[in-house]
Amino acid sequence: MLYPLSLLWQGIHRLKQARDERDQYIAPVAVISIGNIVSGGGGKTPLTISIARRLVLEGYQVAVSHRGYRGEFENSLKVVHGSEIDKYSAAVLGDEAFMIAKAVPEIPVAVGKDRKLAIKTLLRLYPKLDLVILDDSLQNRRVRHDLDIITFSSETGIGNGFVLPAGYLREPLSSIRKDSLVVINDKNSDKEAVSELIRIIGKHTDKLFVGFAGFAGLIDHQGNVHEMDELHSKSVFLVSGIASPESFERTARGNGISWKRHFSYPDHYSYKVIDDLLALMKGDPAAWAICTEKDFAKLARHEEIRERILYLKLELNLDREEEFYRLLKERLAQKTH
Repeated sequence: MLYPLSLLWQGIHRLKQARDERDQYIAPVAVISIGNIVSGGGGKTPLTISIARRLVLEGYQVAVSHRGYRGEFENSLKVVHGSEIDKYSAAVLGDEAFMIAKAVPEIPVAVGKDRKLAIKTLLRLYPKLDLVILDDSLQNRRVRHDLDIITFSSETGIGNGFVLPAGYLREPLSSIRKDSLVVINDKNSDKEAVSELIRIIGKHTDKLFVGFAGFAGLIDHQGNVHEMDELHSKSVFLVSGIASPESFERTARGNGISWKRHFSYPDHYSYKVIDDLLALMKGDPAAWAICTEKDFAKLARHEEIRERILYLKLELNLDREEEFYRLLKERLAQKTH
């Protein structure tokens, strides 16, 4: 019944992109877009962090542009760099923009949805930049992308294969260009789901890679790593405000974490109101909260429970990692010649 609406959505979407491409900004530095075709979380920000770290280690001058969803600078612009991040919170910058800036403090992060303004401002402030990574900007054609990196989740797949509102896709799979790189995030070792995605997406590009989220520890607000056996005498509760709370549960379970209750809030939740969680933890001195890295900064603002909050840190690992970066750097080299 919603299929006719999805055709209308596709038509409007294509018209908008065609309009944007007519007046497209072409940056003097390489622009990498990391985004997804399926609505919801696909592991964009962890991949952005992983790529930025790798390229910085190899000597590239890197910057990141992020919309700063629901943050105070979403409709303006703010560039943060290094120790400046300590002046702001996840609520002000947006949780994912804050997460990038904290994870890779050696690079500037521009926060604001106007990507053209973000790139121009970054180049004015840092004229020696080699590239700008646009996190979550795949459908935005106002800026020319020198490389698109498209993420998929093995948990979500492609749904029924239809475009919104009949399905989960923001645009049809036919929009995947053959020179795009695709990363399928396999959070729970679901080989069958990954194989099916490879079969389907492989019809559009052969540049397919699989990402694995490796457990990197339980981290407190001071950056200390806690051992798993410390949880054995605690009352453990999960806390999340993400697109797929079930995914967080599977990740926690897969790493040997048991819990009494999962406090699941809407995606990008502000954590200003958590009366139920606060009451429980105040009443139980043995209660500890385990959250995602994305949620941690906002949740840790509650000083009365900060000492008993840990986030489950994951690190993205790619199969055929060297091939992935070889293809990426070849595209960067094309921009500079």
